[in-house]
Amino acid sequence: MLVMLPAFFLRPGGGRACPDRSRLKTAAHVKAPDEQVCRSSALRRTTALAARPRDPRRFLAELAAKLGLDVSLEIAPDELAATVMRSGKPLPFQSVEDLIFKRLLVNGSQRLELAGFAPARLAWYKPQGCFTEIIRYQARLFVPVDRAAEVLARLHDDKSA
Repeated sequence: MLVMLPAFFLRPGGGRACPDRSRLKTAAHVKAPDEQVCRSSALRRTTALAARPRDPRRFLAELAAKLGLDVSLEIAPDELAATVMRSGKPLPFQSVEDLIFKRLLVNGSQRLELAGFAPARLAWYKPQGCFTEIIRYQARLFVPVDRAAEVLARLHDDKSA
């Protein structure tokens, strides 16, 4: 007996992919695919993405820009640090200048970087709690991961430099 699978069960190359078992109605005539086939990297990637918690606030600025709207989303510094560490998505940060706050892997450890700073203002950032490293002949500004909320709050509150 031939069982027809819906289109979302097919791979782009034409071969059958392992179906999502929650969508598949169990019946006596439907055979479950082999466990070895279900362990494909595409299925693991899909289940890993589905299990990740979604924070809709990180997408609002990007969505508003695509729609041509001017929306400024103010996220508290402690929430900003937690969101960037959790999601890995770069987010804008308003301080003395417009910066991009992002997570990077540097020398095998996760780092939080402030990108877009003016080099002349580098001496102002260091007493606020930031530190620099020279990577590929370029000075880069980082925030300590364990004190990120405190340093970001200090940078956000002290805009009068």
